[in-house]
Amino acid sequence: MSATNVIVAGVGGQGSILAAHILGKSALRQAAKTGKPVQVRIGETYGAAMRGGKVFSHVRIGDVRAPLTPTDGADLIVGLEPLETLRVAIPYLAPGGVCLLNTTPYVPADVKMGRAKYPELDGLLSALGKLGRKVLSFDATAVAQDLGKPQVMSVVMLGAASAMGILPVDEESLKETIKEEAPKGTAELNLRAFDRGRDVAASLLKTGARL
Repeated sequence: MSATNVIVAGVGGQGSILAAHILGKSALRQAAKTGKPVQVRIGETYGAAMRGGKVFSHVRIGDVRAPLTPTDGADLIVGLEPLETLRVAIPYLAPGGVCLLNTTPYVPADVKMGRAKYPELDGLLSALGKLGRKVLSFDATAVAQDLGKPQVMSVVMLGAASAMGILPVDEESLKETIKEEAPKGTAELNLRAFDRGRDVAASLLKTGARL
C-alpha cells in the first residue's frame, strides 16, 4: 500500500489543525465505508504557543507508521501563509510534490515594527516553484472574507486541495466530516467555504495558472 503525505502549514489561529484533523478523519470515514483499511497518522509541530506562532500539521494516509513526514516526502503542502509555507517546503516538499498556497500573508510583529521586511510574493512563489512540481496559488483569505468569515479560510483551502486530485479522500467523506467537526453553528458556512475552494481551484486548473 502506498502513502500520501500532506502538510498543512500556517500560523496559530488560521485553522491548520482543524483542516488536518478533517482530512485525517475523512480518510478513516472513507475507509469505513469502503471496507478498505487504511493507516492515518497526524503529527503537529508548533513554534511559539500563541496566535501568530508557526503551526505545521502532518497528515499521513496509507502504509504509514510514524506521524511526521520524511524529509523531501510531502506530496502536497497546503500553505495557509506564504512565508511559513516556504519554511516547510524547503525541507519537506518532494521534488515531484505540489504546493497549494494562500497568497495573503500574516505579517509578523517584527515587520509591523519596521525591524524586518516581509519577502515579495513573487519571490516566494518562484522559490516554491523550484522546490516542487507545481504551485497553485490564490487569495483564499479574500474568498473567506467574501463569505463573511475570514476564519473559514482553511476550509476554503481544503476544498481547493480536494479539487486538485491529489488527496486519497473523496469529496463526500470530506463534507460529512466538515459537518461534524465545524464549530457549532458554522457547518453550513464551512460547507460553502469548501465548495468555493473547489470551484476556485478547478477554475485555476482549467486555465493552467501558476502550474
